[in-house]
Amino acid sequence: MERVEVGIRSGVKIMSSIDIGNMFAGPEYRRYLKAKAMKKELAELRVKNEQLKAEDRKLRWENARLASIIGAALIEICVKQPDSVGVMVRQVLQASKLREEDRGFLSSRGWL
Repeated sequence: MERVEVGIRSGVKIMSSIDIGNMFAGPEYRRYLKAKAMKKELAELRVKNEQLKAEDRKLRWENARLASIIGAALIEICVKQPDSVGVMVRQVLQASKLREEDRGFLSSRGWL
């Protein structure tokens, strides 16, 4: 961008920023500038997409870790108190929507 004189008013030069190169550029150059801007925007979108993917991976890892920790604690308590907490956990498992494979696995382990 270039600052150019656009007029004189009351003895004071009036300056303005005008992109002289784009004003008089041909259609090929304008297409080039547009393509350059679109490539920059695409690169920014790709960076943002990678950031979102990394955040999603982190959330899934945290959820898996939570499930593992909570599950281990529940199993430990169920083993220690099978008549109270163990019965409650079995009722929750029976009422929950599980895949048939998971139901079969839990049944084979004595949880259903």
